[in-house]
Amino acid sequence: MARVTGWIGVDVGGVWLTADSDGVLFSGKGNIREAALTIVFKAKKSGRGIALEDCWHKPEEGKPWVRVWAEIHTLAKANGVPVIEVTAAYTSITCPRCSHCDQGNRPTRGRFRCLSCAFEGHADVIAAMNIAQSARRKAWAKDINRNRRKKPKKVQPRPTLAERKAQREAQRELNRREKARIELLKSIHVPDPFAAGVRWRAGAGNERPASPKRPKGEVCKHDLPLGSCGSCAKPIKRRRPLPTNR
Repeated sequence: MARVTGWIGVDVGGVWLTADSDGVLFSGKGNIREAALTIVFKAKKSGRGIALEDCWHKPEEGKPWVRVWAEIHTLAKANGVPVIEVTAAYTSITCPRCSHCDQGNRPTRGRFRCLSCAFEGHADVIAAMNIAQSARRKAWAKDINRNRRKKPKKVQPRPTLAERKAQREAQRELNRREKARIELLKSIHVPDPFAAGVRWRAGAGNERPASPKRPKGEVCKHDLPLGSCGSCAKPIKRRRPLPTNR
């Protein structure tokens, strides 16, 4: 969006055909082209942008205000004037001076008088002034997000032909060493852990061989020879009975 010194708010489809924030009103079907030219060239001469309502709540096609809305868009694009659309909800009942919003601020369709600060004017002009203020806030938020400092991306230099050749040679050497290590492991003879005289070690796929059963009289409950288990030889402490009051 080009840099602008301000915004001209334009309200369409109200009591008048168009009304801008400078207080200029246009009415009648024959003034569609004239109204659009006046608004666009005034904005271009003053270095301002044009703020229009988004018109999502006015879907009528073929109406004069729809034609002037499209004409403003076309002429502004042809003359390099930035156009921004804002939500027009409650713009005709909100005071541009104190921001007081009340349905009673608009006693008639064409008259506006604030109940809080007594600011008054034409309802369409008041709506255009609020549209211009909304456009100023929206454009300011866009500029803030655009100018927010971003972390520079780390651009890694492209490796040269010699560096790429050295990387390929290093990868081939790693593959060769890994292949040799696998072949060496395959050639090593691993004794059978279940064979006689081989001590069992825990590992993947190794099941512990069943220990020979001993007679119950030779070992204690901890699978130790009788007399060598300190836990079994230790006498059990019995709790003394509590005295009873008779």
